[in-house]
Amino acid sequence: TMILYYALTTYHIQCCVLHKLKYKPNEKAVMLLSDIHKNSVAFQKKYKDSGIFDNVILFEESTINNAVRQREKKHTPIKQNLHKTLKDVKQALPVDINSYDEIYLCPDHFHFGWYIISKHIKYHCFEEGCGVLSNNEFMLSNMKRNKTQYELMNVLGYFGNNKSCVEILADKESQADGYENPKMSDFSVKRIIQNLSETELKTVFGFFGVSGKTDGRNQKLSLILTQHMANLGIMSLDNQHKLYTLFADYFLEDTHIAVKPHPDDIAGRYKELFGDN
Repeated sequence: TMILYYALTTYHIQCCVLHKLKYKPNEKAVMLLSDIHKNSVAFQKKYKDSGIFDNVILFEESTINNAVRQREKKHTPIKQNLHKTLKDVKQALPVDINSYDEIYLCPDHFHFGWYIISKHIKYHCFEEGCGVLSNNEFMLSNMKRNKTQYELMNVLGYFGNNKSCVEILADKESQADGYENPKMSDFSVKRIIQNLSETELKTVFGFFGVSGKTDGRNQKLSLILTQHMANLGIMSLDNQHKLYTLFADYFLEDTHIAVKPHPDDIAGRYKELFGDN
């Protein structure tokens, strides 16, 4: 069996890594890495050298995305824009889709996903984020700034809501109460990590260039994982900073604070906010 994983953000990459280690440890697999997320471009060689995947290939999707935006500015009809994008994807693809037995998309609502869905190619889909499969409103609110992508939602059926998707990998325990989906298979990043062996955990740490060690401080340590809310237009950068400083003031008293910014949280000034706390 030959497997193709497609990933865009660091979280998507993590999903693919964990799925490969847990469910496909002995299968040959290639990761197709979108260059829309610049961290992916920067770490491509490290990912490839990890040995988890037989190859890690960069897909120049950002050029395709820019062309979509340019056509939007010219008021190109949505379906015409889609048609041209599919041609661009086919021309830019650095892999032969027909040579793979299984395809895993994380996510399926970007241009490569448009291509797979439009060509009626069977695929497996990871949910966009932990627990959001049951929350369409949240996913759509994040998508509204991308006009063509948003308007193609009902045409293509993102997030596995189409005939081409055969399975949706999602954390069942994190979905809204009572949510059911016949395509859903349980896939929990948290529980998979908790059950990894020490050797497997070191492999994951190594993939992302993390040592797995703390800085040796004796006092309590709290880790803040930020969201890029200013980048998404949810709030201003000043309010984003206030949110995290207020959170720290209320809940993280007498503890050392470590901040891990979201990969897209490029404007956050957390060193300046928290200093050596």
